[in-house]
Amino acid sequence: MESENQESQAQLKKPREVDFRARKFPVDNFVECLNVDGVSKLHTYRWPVDGTSAEKPPKAVIIMFHGFGSYVGKYTHMAHIFVERGYEVCGLDCMGFGNSEGIRGFIKDQGEFQRDGFNFVVKAKNFYNELYGGKKVPMIGWGYSQGGKLVLGIQELLQNELQDSFEGMILNTPNLKVDTSHLDEDFMKMLSEISDPLQTIPWPFKPLKDSDFLLGYVKDELQFLGPHYGKTYYENIEIQQHIKDNYKNITVPVQLVMAKGDSVLINDDMVQMMESLSTPEDKKEIKVYEGDHYIMVDGWLYEEIITNQINFLDRVLQ
Repeated sequence: MESENQESQAQLKKPREVDFRARKFPVDNFVECLNVDGVSKLHTYRWPVDGTSAEKPPKAVIIMFHGFGSYVGKYTHMAHIFVERGYEVCGLDCMGFGNSEGIRGFIKDQGEFQRDGFNFVVKAKNFYNELYGGKKVPMIGWGYSQGGKLVLGIQELLQNELQDSFEGMILNTPNLKVDTSHLDEDFMKMLSEISDPLQTIPWPFKPLKDSDFLLGYVKDELQFLGPHYGKTYYENIEIQQHIKDNYKNITVPVQLVMAKGDSVLINDDMVQMMESLSTPEDKKEIKVYEGDHYIMVDGWLYEEIITNQINFLDRVLQ
């Protein structure tokens, strides 16, 4: 009990609101990426580790994918911790989010969305292969919420099309199934019948618990806050069956991060995913943290979460 009280006191001394403007990725658009339409530009980021070279590459490259509404450029508070521990970081703003082009908050097609992520990973792999003289540098798929689901979709494409794989995955509250228990049957029926992809809907999410610390974080011209598109929301409720079917083919190390009080997603689906993997048990890890869905931007939690991820990677990549 005494240690818990000490931890609580330590938390109170730390600011809970994350200052996402305090740092910036030092390199923008290190590879050129376009949406599958061949026209719309997608923004990429890179944060190298000081002193790395072909003779001394980083421990691994963390490839970041953001949550719905956000963008990788807001994740520097986490990225710099990886970099300081010898892990290079890169990432992609998906179509319609952050500094990438496209209609804000609109996902035209889940398959195209995953294809964009896959194309970026292939470009990043080629970039690092050339940069580090062909030395094998592990590529870690790291995703938050929507980004976690995207990592799983990219993994399936890597396996099926290139017989390739991430060397590990970090899935932070991955969006495998949205909690819709607060939405009535009429609303769900309306969603299922929407034919116009640009038809908007009322705010569909439960109110977040204990979320005042987010007010400053979301005051950002690039943060998507709505209006929400019904078809985008509906098709994002549950991960596609073909990606679920691929769980059993995944053998690489995976760490799952869950929020104990997640009011957005269903944690049971995340646990079932982990149980379905063919990854050896000693290379699977589930970490559960107190808090709601936005634990990765909680100033009281994110440092502990990222440090635990680094410790996991240090162990499984040996």
